[in-house]
Amino acid sequence: MRTGVKTLLTILVALAFLVGCKSKPPKAGYLYFNDVSVMFVELAQTGHKIEGTMEESGRNAYGKVGSFKFMFYGVSDGENVSMFLYPSETAQDDIPALGQTITGTLSSNTLTLVPSPGREHVLCRRATAAEYDEAIRNLRMRIELNKGAY
Repeated sequence: MRTGVKTLLTILVALAFLVGCKSKPPKAGYLYFNDVSVMFVELAQTGHKIEGTMEESGRNAYGKVGSFKFMFYGVSDGENVSMFLYPSETAQDDIPALGQTITGTLSSNTLTLVPSPGREHVLCRRATAAEYDEAIRNLRMRIELNKGAY
């Protein structure tokens, strides 16, 4: 009888511990690309709070692919998003977007960002990190093939 009680208590303690553990929410990835740049946004949402990273890559002055990464936090009401950008370890101080708030809309398959009033919307589609890596490889290949065109 004592062994059964000890086993039951052990199971109850383990369950209480597991219930108390909070796991991080899953991140959703969104990708945008064109002929000269690639952007990948990863965000996690807990309630109305969102946080994540935004990485942008494009041709730099040396004819190579240059990248920088922002971190952000913000809010979403389930459709509209507002994200405040702040620097990560790879961001440079002279990037104008730092310290700005970007707004947009979020659905299950798309994230539409409005960088600033009057600028073109950026439509990102749901994607994985592997798709982002492939887009970067394709961008490098395009830049290499068009080296003399710039």
